[in-house]
Amino acid sequence: MQQVPVSRTERHRIRSLVASLPLISPLTDGQPVRNQLETQARSIVNDDHYIAWTMVLIGSHRWQRRVSAVPIPQRLLLLPHCMRNASQCPAGYDSEGLHCQTCGACELARLKTTAQTLGYRVLIAEGSPVVMQWILSGKVNAILGVGCLRSLEKAFEKLQLAGIPAQAVPLHHSTCKDSTTDIDWVLEMIQTPYTPADPIDAPPTYIHLLREAGRLFAGNLPAFNMTERSNTDSSNDSPARQTESLAFDFVSRGGKFYRPFITLAVYDSLTGSNCTSHEGEKYAAQLPDWVKNAARTIEIFHKASLVHDDIQDGDLYRYGQPTLHQTHGIATAINVGDYLLGYGYRLIANLREEMSRQDLAGPIVAEMLSVLSSAHCRLCVGQGTELAWKAKGEIPTAEDVLRFYVGKTSPAFEAALNIGVLAAVASGAVDQTFYADVQKQLQTFSKHLGAVFQIKNDLEDWFPDSTNKKIAGTDIASMRPTLLHAWFPITCPSERSVSDWHTDFERLGLFDKARHLASRYSRKARDTAFAVEHSQLRALLLHFTEALGMG
Repeated sequence: MQQVPVSRTERHRIRSLVASLPLISPLTDGQPVRNQLETQARSIVNDDHYIAWTMVLIGSHRWQRRVSAVPIPQRLLLLPHCMRNASQCPAGYDSEGLHCQTCGACELARLKTTAQTLGYRVLIAEGSPVVMQWILSGKVNAILGVGCLRSLEKAFEKLQLAGIPAQAVPLHHSTCKDSTTDIDWVLEMIQTPYTPADPIDAPPTYIHLLREAGRLFAGNLPAFNMTERSNTDSSNDSPARQTESLAFDFVSRGGKFYRPFITLAVYDSLTGSNCTSHEGEKYAAQLPDWVKNAARTIEIFHKASLVHDDIQDGDLYRYGQPTLHQTHGIATAINVGDYLLGYGYRLIANLREEMSRQDLAGPIVAEMLSVLSSAHCRLCVGQGTELAWKAKGEIPTAEDVLRFYVGKTSPAFEAALNIGVLAAVASGAVDQTFYADVQKQLQTFSKHLGAVFQIKNDLEDWFPDSTNKKIAGTDIASMRPTLLHAWFPITCPSERSVSDWHTDFERLGLFDKARHLASRYSRKARDTAFAVEHSQLRALLLHFTEALGMG
């Protein structure tokens, strides 16, 4: 069980040792950042219970120079609402978290006022969709936070994918009520001065590509050009436009846009990696429109599958809002999902007219359609296998679960990677021989990363957050086949509560077992990435394992 040192003296001693480390520590080639942090933490503390806490301190220390290079108005201070005085707090909540009334009943008011006076944006919430929106929009370029160890671990993972520098001060405990922390440390962190950095020394970052992926759906999508639509149906609220309107609204509603980001990042890695440089914002904006449309297609297919999955799984919320079938009915939702599939294939087909290398356009588009249609079928088979197990009312083995986990997740990763490579082939940066040689590696890499992704979903079902109105244990309540249930294969009588399952899983160590299995698949993905000969593509794949993996 990871803990925070109880003694203030001990906390200060360890923090002083961390502060003596170089601000930029040399990285060991091939060793994940998480492992490097753990190695450094173990050189400082002997008690295994304090390793995670020390790793947070070391990670914050290593980010210090990059945080200081961000102007204060572009920094976000993220505070936990559990620090409020629960018995006296008059503040209300909304989608952006707690609205502190600065009544003085807790330390939140002092921290909020200090930060806002300096120019910070401040949010009091464990997690909020607006944080990702601010990151993608470019309003936030550094995050400073306070939270429990588990929350910080989840948050740092997402920030690492985005390339957003971050620092944090852990809470003393994880009781989720009347929490405390070292306030002087938080104030010191907030008062980190702005020190402009030399752009030449700026490390590579994927934030510009992630933002460009989000911007793909921020405006109007490419027109479908439905020639059969009559002029009288041109109004947005007409029955003929309802399907298109609902589809486009759902696509742009939310999400992290990781899949189109993957396509754009692969294309960039094979064409010079300009978008990860200190001038990355300029280069990302200049990506060819046809490459952006190819990336859009990956997200559109993903969104179509979400509409259908929500119906199949009976989910009530998506992106913090009621699911489409809840608001418009199952029949309309199915039709919207089907429309998105057709729209995605239409976008790919149109690339033949948009590519600069017309001599390659036909074969490349044909291969893209082959990649996407194959992924589409394999995803359906994976999802269908899960549905079949659920319909039988039987509990599959762990091997069966892992098999359909890979089947329902990895094809989407593989397709996003392959479309990025094919776009680079179409641009002339690499040839078709390179694509043929790397395909098998990308397939293996995607299988391992897909397993990690699904195992993490299993765990997140039991440790939900407020960003999507998740309810703990929904998979077990609906008897959806999961890895945790496969390891504890007993039926679910109606009188058995979700908390009973959680207690049993914790008692049997199944949560830790799942984390260890995810770490094993992460290592397999990393080994596969190391075998890729193209250095910049290899670096990108290693970044994915670091950001999406588990050690």
